[in-house]
Amino acid sequence: MTRNGEKSREIVLQQFGSLMAAQPLLTLRDEDGIGIPTIGGDLVLHTYNVIEVYNYMYPIQIYPNKMFDLFAPIVRTKRDVISADYEHIYYDGELCLEVPTKVAIEWMKNPNLLTFVNQFVLPWFYSYEYYMRHKQYPFGVREHGLDGWFQLYFDLFEVSSSEQVIALLRGVISAPYFCHEKCPCGSGKTYSECHKPQIMGMKNSSNYSLYKQDYERFTRRT
Repeated sequence: MTRNGEKSREIVLQQFGSLMAAQPLLTLRDEDGIGIPTIGGDLVLHTYNVIEVYNYMYPIQIYPNKMFDLFAPIVRTKRDVISADYEHIYYDGELCLEVPTKVAIEWMKNPNLLTFVNQFVLPWFYSYEYYMRHKQYPFGVREHGLDGWFQLYFDLFEVSSSEQVIALLRGVISAPYFCHEKCPCGSGKTYSECHKPQIMGMKNSSNYSLYKQDYERFTRRT
């Protein structure tokens, strides 16, 4: 095993205790005693909103990455326990937890298994159960596919159109805008008074490659 793999294994073993305390039906699966352990068992969803209570258990499998600090785990459930008309799941049972860029951003901030489950996995199952009851998604759930990607950047940049998103990402990926120019978001403010700090922060971020991939994805579509 590589040095990164050994470190990742140690982190998973250390973090599993707090995850098991919150989700006691999950178990650590470490058959060979050398590789990256996986986590499996039943995830308990117990939550409520102002009018409903949700109590469910779902079989899941969590696969931590060999480069634990850099990449979020993959989570799967049994495909046949999820309705075929629910679109936020892939053919192999992997959960589409959120826009991948959002998952990556949050994971880089805090690569922690319990936080990850609370922030992404439990909300995924809540959204599923809400959808099955009401045939619509709860507030805040993004659309599946490219529209969901755009919705992420609407929130990040506080804009409302795909054209604004592409213009702002262009500043992250390619030639920067001049400080005295009008900000490409259309606010009427100069670039330096508006999105410049955010764009420069994204340009220098460890997530730069993700922003570049998203920009290329958006421009291919348009």
